[in-house]
Amino acid sequence: MLKIDDLSLKLNNKEILKNINLNIKENKITGIIGKNASSKTSLIRCINGVYSYSGKIYFKDKLIKEYNLKDLAKKISYLPQLLKYPHILTSEILKMGRSPYTGLNERLGEEDKEIINKTIERFQIEPLLDKYLDELSGGQRQLIYFAMQIIQDADLLILDEPTSFMDINFENLILKTLKELNKLENKTIVIVMHNINKIIKYVDELVVLDNGEVSFVGSVNDCINNKVIEKVFNLKKYQFDDTIIYEE
Repeated sequence: MLKIDDLSLKLNNKEILKNINLNIKENKITGIIGKNASSKTSLIRCINGVYSYSGKIYFKDKLIKEYNLKDLAKKISYLPQLLKYPHILTSEILKMGRSPYTGLNERLGEEDKEIINKTIERFQIEPLLDKYLDELSGGQRQLIYFAMQIIQDADLLILDEPTSFMDINFENLILKTLKELNKLENKTIVIVMHNINKIIKYVDELVVLDNGEVSFVGSVNDCINNKVIEKVFNLKKYQFDDTIIYEE
């Protein structure tokens, strides 16, 4: 679905990403992990056109750069790690998720309203609709932006640390929802997370970045069996029945 060929990135004359080659599989959940400063977010920003890079990125065999912005927003949604919190009602933020579909008059149709209402009910966020985004807690704001991404209803969801600032209940809700979207709605998902012990429970494939290069790509089981996490992160693996935990 998403294919990356020989992608490299330089910022301020420093090489950030080196010859990245990846093929993100359709209808799978792919996790991207790596140590701090391994350029995980930089890779996501290249995919989303924030950075200029050398190499090519394809979505369904068409160069991403050849899509117009509105059509691309129907294909790929992006939840960045760092979010802005303007003084705007959360209900208006949610409506923005339908902007790729609303046309010139920007009026919500019945299908748009149905998708928004279904998402509000799914996350039980109706009490937040008449509140301003900058008045919410960090976890609540993150949840609203995640809900907006679901409302966008793209084929590929890309999330950079989506559970930052969230308590464990919100975090589990987000990860459970991603599983449901993948299994029930055939959404393809790419997620960046620091929590290795959590991510290996929810994803199908893993991409491990190390110093701006891909050191591993494949199934979670292959990653575990090849001791990639121990080598890259210098961690020890502990196994209790079916539960695997990595610690220093």
